[in-house]
Amino acid sequence: MARHGRLHRGPPSPGDLAFFDDTYDRNHDGRRNDPLTHVGVVEAVEYDGTVVVVHYGSRGVARLRMNLAHPATHRDPRTGRVLNDYLRGPGPGPRLAGQLFAGYGTVFVSPPPSRRDAVPRVEAPPPSGRELAMRLRHAPHSGTTR
Repeated sequence: MARHGRLHRGPPSPGDLAFFDDTYDRNHDGRRNDPLTHVGVVEAVEYDGTVVVVHYGSRGVARLRMNLAHPATHRDPRTGRVLNDYLRGPGPGPRLAGQLFAGYGTVFVSPPPSRRDAVPRVEAPPPSGRELAMRLRHAPHSGTTR
């Protein structure tokens, strides 16, 4: 990732990777000390900043919602809308996606447009049949015959 993309905390773009810590006890020591245990792909960013992530969880491929402005809130108390889905099962400690979020990774970094790309290109018209015949007649031969 560090060589071909970039790691960041946001804002994300569709296609970015979303990394999470402590989604399970990978080293089986009973503590929340397991970095980068889960990854998903950002599908969309909603109007309020809620990020929709496609991931593979215990129920197969699914979408989860994560709102980093309210990482410890499962549902908006006013609207009932899900802000953060549960990413870790019952037990002590953080369980919501916003609480377990570690960072984003941008895999495909587009190079900035060059000045040459900013100028519209004018394509030459295709050669006429006569021009094409002249080019072929004067083209170097490879020494083989048919």
